[in-house]
Amino acid sequence: MKVKIKTVDIWPILLCIGIIGNLVLNAIYNMGQGDIVTYNVLLWTFLMWGSLITNHRSISGKLFKLIFIVMLCGIIGNIHGALLVTDGMSSLDNMVINFATIIIFVAMKGEKISRDSLNAIMKTLVICGIAASLYAMIMQSMYLVYVLKRLDVAYNSWFYTSFLGQRNIFAGYCFLSSIAALYLFSNKSMAKNKIYLAAVILFGIQIFITNSRTAFISYLALILLYIYLTAGKKTKFLLITISIIGAVILLQNEIFNSVLNKFFIHTTSSGTDSGSIRLNMWREAIGYSFEKIGFIFGFGIYPMSVILLDNFGYASTHNAYLDTFMTGGMVYVFIIIYIYYRSFKRIKKCTDKHYSMFMISALIAFLLYNTTEAGMALFTQNYFSITATILFVIIPMGYNGENIEENKKRIKVKG
Repeated sequence: MKVKIKTVDIWPILLCIGIIGNLVLNAIYNMGQGDIVTYNVLLWTFLMWGSLITNHRSISGKLFKLIFIVMLCGIIGNIHGALLVTDGMSSLDNMVINFATIIIFVAMKGEKISRDSLNAIMKTLVICGIAASLYAMIMQSMYLVYVLKRLDVAYNSWFYTSFLGQRNIFAGYCFLSSIAALYLFSNKSMAKNKIYLAAVILFGIQIFITNSRTAFISYLALILLYIYLTAGKKTKFLLITISIIGAVILLQNEIFNSVLNKFFIHTTSSGTDSGSIRLNMWREAIGYSFEKIGFIFGFGIYPMSVILLDNFGYASTHNAYLDTFMTGGMVYVFIIIYIYYRSFKRIKKCTDKHYSMFMISALIAFLLYNTTEAGMALFTQNYFSITATILFVIIPMGYNGENIEENKKRIKVKG
């Protein structure tokens, strides 16, 4: 009799550490210690080395060459941007890190992620979201009550941040956590799935209290898209009909319109709607890129932030796609679009149909979220870019629907 023992792959454990670390480092940064860019560079480095050591990775030569060419174009753009601002080359190493992660996690084929491991990763994200939510509900309960009573919501919601320093960042994290919670709740094989339903509701309440329009719309889009995609043809037709009739009726109601205006129109201290500010900034930022010939290769990470700060008072356009365009021009936008397309194809082809349907809904909602926020842009050092990249790129690249036992020793007996 021969006994063969194979130790399980520890890669999913490292991904869980990456999710926890991403939250903890953001909390430490909010305490005034260090800076989030450095922390995320270190965490990306940890995940890259962890992937190379624990996985037997094979590289796609054509894809590697494509990404490498785009990286060289990005370096050219950074040099161009350095001519426009002081100390413009200071973030070149960050750009190299970004492309190194793209090469390792997109151009290289690694070990598979099992269904059990996927569930463990999702549970980790839910637990992290619950921890952030409970902290906010306990430590910032005063502002929670004020917002629920609708007392100066525009002001009080700004202080409901958990330990993440800014309400939109907290809301964005609750949106990510709601994706994991809804996935686990909708998974029929999961025991005690009512707990995950409670988590979905909890995250929705937190997003509502923060008064974040982007996160709330994306949260609703996630739920509605999943219901629609998993419904039968007759049910889909019924849902569309009810939605159209309901929208027409509600839009004729003065009370509904008043509530809608209060929620979707955010007025700044100067009396200007923040949405109008962003639209003007986007238009002028695009115009600047063409004027300064940055639409091809961009300006680099640091020059972009300085240019935006000097011209518009913000270091970001609050649009992940436009930030990508400003950083690396059309060539960088092309590679990011390709990554989204590749992830979508992997998700669609997954043999786990529940995962496939759900993650298509989540991906669309995430794409929507990125139109007015950039804090979770893929393969960057932004606040929760690492968690978002794990959820929408790294997991789809490794999960094909198989239910392999993980976190155990596999024993095969031959005789």
